[in-house]
Order: sequence, then C-alpha cells, then structure tokens
Amino acid sequence: MSNNLLSKNITEQMQEEAEIQIRDKKKVVDYNTIEYPIEVIVQKYLKGLDDDSNELFIQDYQRAMIWDEKRQSKFIESILLGLPIPYIYVADISGEATDENLLETKDLARLEIIDGTQRIRTLANFINDDLCLQDLEKLDKL
Repeated sequence: MSNNLLSKNITEQMQEEAEIQIRDKKKVVDYNTIEYPIEVIVQKYLKGLDDDSNELFIQDYQRAMIWDEKRQSKFIESILLGLPIPYIYVADISGEATDENLLETKDLARLEIIDGTQRIRTLANFINDDLCLQDLEKLDKL
C-alpha cells in the first residue's frame, strides 16, 4: 500500500487516539552516563569475581565468551590506537538482593553488565596476560 493511500485512510480521530496511546504507554527511563578509565572498569569486574561479590558483574544468563583471540586482539588494537569503542551498558541493581544470604550485601553497589560482556572479558584477558595478541593490522610490532 502506498504512503499516499495509507495516509488518506487515517482519520484525525485515529491519529489523535494513537497519540494519546503513545503518551499513556510511554515510560520514563532514568539513566546516567559515567566515563571510567579502562583500568577501573576491569578492576570493578575482577575484584571479587571468584566469590561473586564484584561490583561490575555478568549474570549467568549472559552468553559465554565467544570472541576468538583474533577478534579480541582487534578490539585491544582499537583501544591502543585510541579509537572510540561502544558504550558498555550496565544496570544498577544495588539493593535488589533476592537471595537470603545476600541480604547483608544489600547496600553494596552492584552493576550488572547488560551489553559489553565480550569487551569486558577481553579487557580482563588482556590485563591478566591471558590473551596473546595476533594478526594486528596497524600495531604489528605487538
């Protein structure tokens, strides 16, 4: 159906009802943008990783590490070259303890990684010397 034909079938009442529905269903999302140095991000992920008390954590439902070493290497190369990288999205779940034995940690800041798990794991691998850089295009001396 062409746009011209479709717009002729939409009445003013239909448009008004649609706009009212959008206003009624619209949700306000509260967010904050914070920039951390990479070292701080990785530290927040690694400190407490063994006992699941790390401030920045990956939920079990997130997929496991799927980036191979070549892709991880390219990501590290991008960082070393100073190229912009996508944001890492987290959800602040502080105070949302659901397990009885977590009640005493209720006041601790916890940030669940929503998008960026592959990047965080890559950074941790690199900092922990668990990543052997390979097939770098620009920084071939590394």
